[in-house]
Amino acid sequence: MARFVLRDSEVLVHTAKLRKINIGHHDVLVYITSERVVIAGMVFKRVLKDIPYTAIDRVEDSMYPLIKMKKDASFDIIEKSGERTTLYNYIYGENIPYLMDLIANRGRLA
Repeated sequence: MARFVLRDSEVLVHTAKLRKINIGHHDVLVYITSERVVIAGMVFKRVLKDIPYTAIDRVEDSMYPLIKMKKDASFDIIEKSGERTTLYNYIYGENIPYLMDLIANRGRLA
């Protein structure tokens, strides 16, 4: 899997761990920087995906998933439908703006 690397112009704001409880407890790391969100993890294959904030702003309502922040600063992803899905659906579902709101509300964003 590719390694997460900060670009020269960006600052790491927060790192979170997503735990997908309905499809086998695979952990997904989310790196939130001043310029982008990077999701890295192993679901059915290894993935490293960059999502610019401009793309996040265009995210529309989705059937995926519910996110709960845990006391250890990780997040549980609970699928509303209970069906299996891929990391792609998590990335482009409603969870990223919601995840960022959760972090902001706990004072984690600069």
